Amino acid sequence: MSLLLGACTAPALSPKASESTSTTLTVAAAASLSEAFTEIATSFQAQLPTTVNFNFAASGFLQKQIERGAPIDVFASAAARPMDALETQNLLLPQTRKTFGRNQLVLVAMTAQTPWLKKLSDLSNSRLKRLAIGNPATVPAGEYAKMALEKENLYTKLEKEKKLVFGDNVRQVLTYVEQGNVDAALVYATDAAISKTVKVISRISLESTQPISYWIAVVKQSQNSQQAKEFINFVTSYKGQQILQKYGFLPISFLPISAYSLSCSPSRNSLLDAVRFNPVSAPPREPTSAASLKCWGGSRELFPL
Repeated sequence: MSLLLGACTAPALSPKASESTSTTLTVAAAASLSEAFTEIATSFQAQLPTTVNFNFAASGFLQKQIERGAPIDVFASAAARPMDALETQNLLLPQTRKTFGRNQLVLVAMTAQTPWLKKLSDLSNSRLKRLAIGNPATVPAGEYAKMALEKENLYTKLEKEKKLVFGDNVRQVLTYVEQGNVDAALVYATDAAISKTVKVISRISLESTQPISYWIAVVKQSQNSQQAKEFINFVTSYKGQQILQKYGFLPISFLPISAYSLSCSPSRNSLLDAVRFNPVSAPPREPTSAASLKCWGGSRELFPL
């Protein structure tokens, strides 16, 4: 039994958009979305006379480009902070911001070179020479990596020992470890999945990093806001979610009930009061509407009505 929080079919494309002349959309997206968004664009372009051009980079770097007035229609961020900053400055089109996917941080290495590395705490080992992470100031993966290392009281230690190597984006971090320039790296699970050379040593729990959510919105200055909205609708549609899951992203629309923590009122039996995401790796199953679930007797379990 699963909880349905989003649409289960691809959205209908507006007649106005579909009948218009060809439009070019510029989408600024987090580097970790490269493969998934490229495939999404292929499917999207097959339905609309729209060409999608991408600018893949660190979310913080893309945020700065938008702030400087770069001609960008859609922004897809690997964290909330860059999106929050743009929203505060009134640089996003109101009511277009959505979350569309989730990820998980992993520790990766070339196992033949680091047989002693089994878990995150092993990074305290004197045999570690260099660890690559994204620059925490501009790269969301680096910000999450810093959180995880601080949870283990390792960040300050590694920084003082000059063992941290910062990448400009998460794909650069992955390249560092693939080329043997560092002993290990902290990257997204989706990045590790596309590598043919590195191995996942450990998956980092969300208790160490906070939920890793991806956000998307139309940039306010876009001259193609209708087509930009259509693109976002496609990303959050069932088809778009299928493509994202193909590349290892955790879904937003169809999740096993174990993916959620529920807060229920002990004084009444009501529909779920709050739902909070917890990471799971299980594939989506048969969806069930949120309206068919309720908290029973103030417990934290779900029962079908």
